[in-house]
Amino acid sequence: MLQFLRFTLCDGGVEQRQMHRQIGIFVNNIHEDLTDGEGYGIVDFWKSGVCNASGAGDKNTSGLSPRKNIPLDYYSNKADASDSWWEYAAFPIIRYAEILLNYAEALNEYYEDGKDNEILDCLNQIRNRAGIPSYTGSYTQDELREMIRHERKIELAYEGHLWWDMRRWRLSEEAYNGYRVHGLKITKEGSGYRYAYVDCDGQDRKFLSRMYRLPIPNAELQNNNAIQQFDEWNF
Repeated sequence: MLQFLRFTLCDGGVEQRQMHRQIGIFVNNIHEDLTDGEGYGIVDFWKSGVCNASGAGDKNTSGLSPRKNIPLDYYSNKADASDSWWEYAAFPIIRYAEILLNYAEALNEYYEDGKDNEILDCLNQIRNRAGIPSYTGSYTQDELREMIRHERKIELAYEGHLWWDMRRWRLSEEAYNGYRVHGLKITKEGSGYRYAYVDCDGQDRKFLSRMYRLPIPNAELQNNNAIQQFDEWNF
């Protein structure tokens, strides 16, 4: 389950919170004291809470916590939670869903048309598994490209793909340049909570076109005179 919050900001913080869900992974908006039947505190992400204390330790800047690849019974009770801390989980190097997405993308990029049914079958296998309606109809190559990219972003979220996908699609320079990272600051006020959408570190992100290809290390250039640095890194 992929859960997103859509915030409506006002002077007092967040006025409305609507949960939008899309099957795929869990992202829990845990902002209150969450305890089990024994009163065992699990997480609380509000400012100065045990998971977001003012001192050194783990932090949650965004207010959202991914639950992907974490056992579903992690928050059962104190004993079970303690056991799950040491639980070994197999890490999938590649999932069948990624194979389908890779194949769909390859079909769409290699063939300009005529492969709609195969491409949609790949996408719909993923969507149907999650209970999401199938794509129907016919689409252009550009439309299919956007659909495939959207499905990758959702299905493979928090699996370390998006950064590299954006690079190979040559979209990083547009998407990752001149923006700032924001998060949700949660402050406990009496029995309630105050929400504020804040700038995390006051730093502008920068992705230059030359960053699509990393420079040849100086040590390699010094060891081999026949090698020349890429033009974009000669400055």
